[in-house]
Amino acid sequence: MNPLGKKAHIPWWLTLIIFTEVWPMFLGSYWALSDPTFFGSR
Repeated sequence: MNPLGKKAHIPWWLTLIIFTEVWPMFLGSYWALSDPTFFGSR
């Protein structure tokens, strides 16, 4: 048997935790690029 062929069962709560931890990285970079005042202005 090929162990790579098996699919791992990921619980819904683990998916929610991973999504909650990862999405601010994408949102923050988009916000910083779309709004230059995000970096601070003088």
